[in-house]
Amino acid sequence: MTDNATSDWTPPVNFYFRVDFQNMNGQKFQASFSEVDGMGWDLSTESKPTDSNEKLQMPTGITYPKLTLKRPLQPLSEAFSRWINSCVTMMFLSEGADGVKKRKACDVVIKLLDYSGQPLAAWSCNHAYPVKYSVGGLNAERSGLVIETVELVYNRLERLR
Repeated sequence: MTDNATSDWTPPVNFYFRVDFQNMNGQKFQASFSEVDGMGWDLSTESKPTDSNEKLQMPTGITYPKLTLKRPLQPLSEAFSRWINSCVTMMFLSEGADGVKKRKACDVVIKLLDYSGQPLAAWSCNHAYPVKYSVGGLNAERSGLVIETVELVYNRLERLR
């Protein structure tokens, strides 16, 4: 019988995770979400001919989807809500000396946790900032939670664990 290192491995569940934020000033905060989506990348390629008239696929760039965060509506006093508000204020009201709009970016680290709360895997979405905010519809005929959705763009995805 062969020794298999994965025999003790328990497949992770997708509902036990944590989202941490660190802004460019080094301040850290956490926020709870019911859903996180959009971690990934796409590598674009272009076909280039070689000297022998073969075609090689060469990389031309990398793109990242929007990171979508969903959760029940939270009070404005919570750190994540304050960050979202400050990003919008800074983008529209504040310009740098060079006339370029400033963005208040954060690094977002998503950690998939095991049953004891220890990270099994982690991904860092670097230099993220919000580009869309929405609140789910309100309906007097149904019972349910009001869900807020925030979409962030980011400039790099790195698997940490």
